[in-house]
Amino acid sequence: AETKDMNTIVGEDGGYAVPVEMSRTIYEMLANDNPMRAVCDSLTVSTEEYKEMVNTGGAGGGWVGEVEARPKTDSPTLAEIKPVFGEIYAFPFATQRSLDDVFFDLEGYILREVEKTFAEKENDAFTSGNGVNKPKGLFDYPFEAADDDSRKYGSFQYIATGNASTLGSNPADTLMSLQDSLRSGYRVNATWMLNSNTLSAIRQIKDADGNYLWRPGLERGTPNQILGDPYVVNHNMPKIKAGKMPIAFGNFKRAYTIVDRIGIRVTRDALTQKPYIGFYVTKRVGGMARDTLAVKAIKVAAA
Repeated sequence: AETKDMNTIVGEDGGYAVPVEMSRTIYEMLANDNPMRAVCDSLTVSTEEYKEMVNTGGAGGGWVGEVEARPKTDSPTLAEIKPVFGEIYAFPFATQRSLDDVFFDLEGYILREVEKTFAEKENDAFTSGNGVNKPKGLFDYPFEAADDDSRKYGSFQYIATGNASTLGSNPADTLMSLQDSLRSGYRVNATWMLNSNTLSAIRQIKDADGNYLWRPGLERGTPNQILGDPYVVNHNMPKIKAGKMPIAFGNFKRAYTIVDRIGIRVTRDALTQKPYIGFYVTKRVGGMARDTLAVKAIKVAAA
């Protein structure tokens, strides 16, 4: 009887998990090109049934005299949250001759293809993914105008620009309002997030004397900042358009968690596209909003 072995080098039926060092290299690349992965929290789970309980507050209390009765107070409420998962893949091919002739760098080829595809697709999903066959992105969760004292858990807050299509007549004030609306506990490690077009618009804001208010990165040795806090450029953030939220600010590690399921897997395919050898690379990943007080956004809207 014919037998076939599973192995990491050859074999039509062979499949293997990416070695630890290779996987680490991929994630180092993704961290550089995936701003959401760089600023958000992340964890690895063994099952997609992973869930968390969040204390949303609500514990009651009151003042009493020394000998007065202590009536029952409200208990804090808990909310269950769980990540929305999706599967991302890349399927690069190489000819058998290129593999046989050695000059083809198989590992480098896979790394480049995976890095490019995974970084672009993941960042888009973590930013605004709709949760259909992909993670639910941070900015796909509800955003409301209500402040922290009146907004229920599960919705983030936005600050309106006061104009239906621009950052408003005084965008500097809008940026300050957004920054000041974040509670002090979340200001630690808070970061701005915007795309390069929006960053350019902010850099061109001038005072009454024609002086630029912010010059991020122009002075040598000065970190890139807006109003004293660092920023990250995310090309998947929307442009300044009606109804969009082009600028966000807050502690992204508290607001959103990226959840990796196991690791990256590669399956060698020598049958599908002869004479090509395919390397089917897959990864299951999810995302979930955690603390909806931790990040706020500016929305291009009149009110």
